[in-house]
Formats: sequence, structure tokens, C-alpha cells
Amino acid sequence: MTTSLRFLGPALVIAALAAGCSKMDSKQPGATAENRAPSATAPGANGSAPGAAPASALAEAPASGQPAAASTGATAAVAAPASPAPPATPPAPKFREVTIPEGTSIALTMTTGAASDTSKVEDPVKARVAKPVMVGEVTAIPEGVEASGSVLDAKGSGKVKGRGVVVIQFNKLIVRDESLKIHTARLTREAASDKKDDAKKVGIGAGAGTVIGAIAGGGKGAAIGAAVGGGAGAGLAMSQKGEEAHFASGSTVTIKLQEPLTVLVPQ
Repeated sequence: MTTSLRFLGPALVIAALAAGCSKMDSKQPGATAENRAPSATAPGANGSAPGAAPASALAEAPASGQPAAASTGATAAVAAPASPAPPATPPAPKFREVTIPEGTSIALTMTTGAASDTSKVEDPVKARVAKPVMVGEVTAIPEGVEASGSVLDAKGSGKVKGRGVVVIQFNKLIVRDESLKIHTARLTREAASDKKDDAKKVGIGAGAGTVIGAIAGGGKGAAIGAAVGGGAGAGLAMSQKGEEAHFASGSTVTIKLQEPLTVLVPQ
């Protein structure tokens, strides 16, 4: 009996302690299973459900269907076409000097006219080179180059002398966009004297006077009539204006260099 009590004593003590703990748990309201286990719907510390992404993460995430800013920039950079490279600057043309000797003749086609009765001193005259000027095998002055100058003198035909005179001179060429001063001989045009016409007029006058004098007074009258008629014929010739001199537009003239001329030609 004593031995049985010895073994039952510890068991009773453990049972009594267990019963006491059970009574204490039933008296404490916070000790329920509901309080001990966190609710699945309890809000987190920041007010969002457990397991939900933070608000800042949601704000930083791009909206559905819209690429990120960095991705958009990269796409734009790829899509933009590259600007074309500027064209290469062509090399400057190279030239060398060629000298046209003194005495060289240059044929020109007049593009403006000049006349003894209409032109005035210092009126401009222009022309173009009619054919290339060569120095050896090099074209020193191409065809079509512009030449310019002026009228030096212009005198209309008078009633006594009856011949007009006009004088021009060229002093500039424009060769390959370069203006060159040139020294050339003067060009003079003088109206031709029609002596046969004048002689006919005087002869007609003398013949008519002879006939009239012979009718009036015989041989002596014929001589007097011839003299009077001849004087009348001469007066008729001198009273009529003579021809004018012209440099017509489209006509060809030739100038001659009085000094050497240096020009630049492409190499």
C-alpha cells in the first residue's frame, strides 16, 4: 500500500497542476485561439492587406498597356532616322596663267550699235568674242566672252564735207568671271564719199546752163550759161547731206592688243 501511494503521488500532482492551468486559461479572454492566431483579414501596419504590394510600388509601376519611360525613349531613338551627312565640299578649281602676246587680233561681234549721227562721246558699246583666242593649244579666251568699251568720237555728215565719222574703242574683257583691262587700237568708221554722184549733179547743172545760154545769146551765151549752171550744180551737191558712218549691231569687227594680256586658264 505504501509502495502504491509512492507511485501514485507524482501522478496526482501532475493531474492537479494540469487541471489548475485549464481553469486559468478559461478565465483569461485574450487567451482564445482567435486572439492567439492573427486574422487573415487583419490589416497590416500600413493599412493594406497582408501580402499586398506597397502603395509606392503600385505608383511606380507603369499603367497596363503603356511602356516604361526608358523603354519609350529607347524606341524613339531607334525609330528616328539618322540625319544625312553633309555633302563633301568639292575641291577648288586650279588655274594657271597664260599670256596672250601683244599684236594678237580678236574678232568681235557687235551686240550694240554706234552711228555718226546718233551716238555721243562716252556712249557704251558692247560685243562678244566671235571665235576662241588660242595660245598654242590652250584656249586663252573662249568664244562668247563679253567685251565692252565706249564711243570716242561721233560726227554727223555736214552739208559741205558730207561724210559722217564714228570712233569706238574696247577696253575690257570678262574672262571666266574675271574683269580684265585691255589696251586696243581705236576703230574708226567714215562714210564713203560719193564723188560720182557729186560729179553728175555738177555736170547736169552745167549742161542745162549751156543749153539755156545758147538759146539766149549764141556761143557767148552758152559759155556764160555753162558757168552759171555748173555753179548751180555744185551748190546743189553741197546743199545735200552726205552719208553716215555706222558700227551696226551684229556686224563683226577686229581689235588688236597693244599690250600683252595675262589670263587664268583651268589646269
